[in-house]
Amino acid sequence: MLDQESQKTVRQLLPALRALADSVERNLHMENYGGAGEMAVKSYRGLHRRIAELLPDDYYVTESLNLEVPDTADDREKIGQVHLAASQLVNYLEGMVRAPRVADSTDEVQEIKELGRELRDRIMMTTKDALRKALTNIDFDLDIDAGDRHARGKAKRKVTITLDDDDDLHDMNLQDADLSGRDLSGKDLTGANLGNTVLTGTNLRGATLTDANLSDTEMTGANLSEAVMDNVNLSDAQMTGVNLQRATLVDANLSDAQMDSANLENADLTSANLSDADLRSANLGGATLIDASLGDADLSTANLSGADLTSAGLREANLMGANLSGANLTDADLREANLSQANLSGADLSSASLRDANLAGANLSGANLTDTNLRDANLHEAILPDGSIYQPEADLSQFGAVGMRG
Repeated sequence: MLDQESQKTVRQLLPALRALADSVERNLHMENYGGAGEMAVKSYRGLHRRIAELLPDDYYVTESLNLEVPDTADDREKIGQVHLAASQLVNYLEGMVRAPRVADSTDEVQEIKELGRELRDRIMMTTKDALRKALTNIDFDLDIDAGDRHARGKAKRKVTITLDDDDDLHDMNLQDADLSGRDLSGKDLTGANLGNTVLTGTNLRGATLTDANLSDTEMTGANLSEAVMDNVNLSDAQMTGVNLQRATLVDANLSDAQMDSANLENADLTSANLSDADLRSANLGGATLIDASLGDADLSTANLSGADLTSAGLREANLMGANLSGANLTDADLREANLSQANLSGADLSSASLRDANLAGANLSGANLTDTNLRDANLHEAILPDGSIYQPEADLSQFGAVGMRG
């Protein structure tokens, strides 16, 4: 089991490791190997060495995932080995830092279930007094409802926190707290643990949440405009209608987050992980999504006009009816993506891969298709860059596209 400091270090290293895995995966799929193999191996070994120092007794990390590349390996083989090792290490570490704490034995679980209400109340009162002594400026009210003793042995907890304007929340543990409707604008919550916290309607405008944990947080309708949230963990967060205008979310983890109708206009999501996120009808106009991971994300009817998606991973993403007018999709991975009825007018798709993508009815008028891979793409009734409607016999090489015959 990792201690808290080691877990924090692993979380700081994970975004770089994910970025490496995504980068070499794109190189493999785009068949772009030249000169990249040695750099990929060097990057992986550097990250692996840091992680092995944290887990010196973990044989799987120190030995099984220690990359040994033969001298005769070419760039393609090197990139393939780095991709395999980096992907396995990412999955292993994510499982480690997210693994729930379990009881040591069946007898211990049974003993906890059989604790009476009086004993639980005493424990919570003792905890409450200790917290008050340690945190003189913060008042905690903890209520325990035992409920049905036979209902899977679970008790419901509510933590209500009263904050003063001058409270220091840096690295604070606020897990399971109810902060709904509070004014936390401008607060420094760097490194704070807000996992499973209720932030519905909370004002966090301009707050600093760098390295904070907000996984499984309920923050529907919260205001996070201009907040600094680099490397924040928002996985599985409920963020319907949240305001993230001009927020900074570099290297943030938003995988599986519920963000339908969220406002991310002009937000910086460079290298952010948005895989499997629900971004239906979200406003990402002018947002920076360079190197972002959006695989399998639902962006149907979302506004991405003017967004910068350079080298973004959008494989199998749902962009049906999305507005991508004027967006920069240079080198983006859009393989098997659903872009039917999408507006791509004036978009830059140079060197992007749209292999097997669905572009039926899409508007590509004025789009840049230089070196765009359209192999096996569906362009039924799509509007081409010159304004004409796609016909099966159309020669797309006149627009610079590759990989598709008329």
